[in-house]
Amino acid sequence: YSLSGSAETYKFGKDFRSFSGEFDEGLIQKLYDDPRIASISIDRDIEIQEYVLQGNAPQHLLRLSSSSPTTHQPYIYHSNAGIGVDVYVFDTGIDSKNPNLQNLNVLKLNDLTNNVVPEGVDPQGHGSAMAGVVASETFGVLKKCNLIDLRSVENSGFSSLSTLLKAMSIAEEHFRI
Repeated sequence: YSLSGSAETYKFGKDFRSFSGEFDEGLIQKLYDDPRIASISIDRDIEIQEYVLQGNAPQHLLRLSSSSPTTHQPYIYHSNAGIGVDVYVFDTGIDSKNPNLQNLNVLKLNDLTNNVVPEGVDPQGHGSAMAGVVASETFGVLKKCNLIDLRSVENSGFSSLSTLLKAMSIAEEHFRI
C-alpha cells in the first residue's frame, strides 16, 4: 500500500509488519477487505496498570483466568472489559435496583410479555441473574458492557419460539441503528 502523509511503519521479526497513521475511510475499507491484514485498531492511550485483580471471585470467574480450576488465584480481567459491547438479554427482565446491577448501563428496549411490568423490574429474577453473570461488578465477565433488556419470558419462566424470534428481530433492528 502507498501510505501517504504521516504514516509510520514498524517491523517486528521476519514476518510481522504494522503501520499507524490517519487514513481516509476509503483506504481503511481497502485494508479491512485485504486478507493479508490481520487486525485494524484505533490508536488509544495505554495505562501502566490495565488489568484488575478481583480477589475472592466466584468460581466461574476463576476458571476463566486460571489454567487450573483448583488454584485460588484472583480473577484477572482487563480494566475496560466490555466497553463498547452491547449485550441483549432475552429473559424475564433486569432488576436495575439489584445492588449488583445498580451501576450498570441498562436500556429497557421492549417488553414482549403478556404481563408488562415497570422498567427496571424482574418479577421472576432469572433475567437479573443472567445479567449479573454477564456484567455485575462481583459476578460479571464484561463488567463495563451495555445491557439491553428485551423482556421476552413470562413471570412463569416460559416463553414461545415466536416471542423469542420477535425479540431477536427487534434486537437485530436496534443493532443496525
